[in-house]
Amino acid sequence: MDFSTAKKALFIGALLLFLLPFIALAISIPAFFSPLGILSIFLQGHLYFATLALPFVSFILILIGLISLSGHYKRPSIMKNALFAAVIGLLGGVATIIATAASILSAPWREPSPLSLILAVVPPLATMWLFMIASAFFWRRAYTELAEASGVERFRTAANLIWIGAFLAVVVVGTFIAWVAYLLIALAAQQLPEPQKAAAPQQLSLIH
Repeated sequence: MDFSTAKKALFIGALLLFLLPFIALAISIPAFFSPLGILSIFLQGHLYFATLALPFVSFILILIGLISLSGHYKRPSIMKNALFAAVIGLLGGVATIIATAASILSAPWREPSPLSLILAVVPPLATMWLFMIASAFFWRRAYTELAEASGVERFRTAANLIWIGAFLAVVVVGTFIAWVAYLLIALAAQQLPEPQKAAAPQQLSLIH
């Protein structure tokens, strides 16, 4: 993949993640004002499916962009950390689903109580949060490496916001912080300078 396409993949992926709440809102609001009411949600099922699939598509684009940029900037650590982050994120999703299923099956729903509700909710949320922190650790390293390789410091700022946002994800402000990080990544992707390739030929000409 050429350098320009890698930049675009990273830019589009990050921008889609930033715009995701607005897209979801734009799809959901008409259902509340539609004469068909809740039925309109089923009629627009393909749109809701697309919204659910959008985060996966966005992260794939980001991953493709980072892997390609890793080669252009000759920084294998960018690719390695991005892959670690993506794999941990996928494992976290699977682990959260398993924890949720286990909580539902083991919870004493016949005798609901505040304690049973806590025991049912906390394990899946804790699992998701721990994997989120682990994944954010490697995303932070990947974007920090890209900042050092390219000289675009916005990537470093975004990396720190993703890391802080993961820790504060248990409250609303953490999600907002991580959300802003993707806007910075999209802006930073547009500023990426092409790696210099003229140094080697110049050295050879001096030898001759």
